[in-house]
Amino acid sequence: MIFTDYYCFSKLSLKTATRLDCVASTKSYEILERARATKAKAGTEKQDAIKVGSLRIYHNRTPEHYGVNSARKPAYSVTLGGKNLSGAYIPSTEFENPTCFIGWGDVKGTSDLIVFVFSAFEVIDGRVSDGAMLEMFIARDYAQHFRNVLDAVQDGCLDEEMNLLRGTAGAENV
Repeated sequence: MIFTDYYCFSKLSLKTATRLDCVASTKSYEILERARATKAKAGTEKQDAIKVGSLRIYHNRTPEHYGVNSARKPAYSVTLGGKNLSGAYIPSTEFENPTCFIGWGDVKGTSDLIVFVFSAFEVIDGRVSDGAMLEMFIARDYAQHFRNVLDAVQDGCLDEEMNLLRGTAGAENV
């Protein structure tokens, strides 16, 4: 198997514009598991409540000043606990369905690859659309092989593997 870990995030937050909450996962990727909430936090006027054990990420468009000198610039940034987890590179801007598409990124400080599957995903006025879903398939030590893995995903060669991980993922207490 190429993919070792799976996390599914959905836009459930009513107050925070870019927050995505984990709704299912294999609970097997240490970097994400270490970021789970250790204390409950009550909701405020501007922020949704946080439950113990919950996992959340934030999805933002990459700022214009980001990586000005880099050869490629990610379309989005995915942050975790206030720190960058990964950029999300989108291979094409022309999609049959512009709200469902794939992308890729590498986990900062590792050689791990993330394949992102965006579903019902729109960002309007800086706010992720309600019900948007972001699936993350992690392939440990495959960051240098992102083109091959992405081609295999686009060709449907990894559908069975991806569905197996989806099926083994447990629901989260959101």
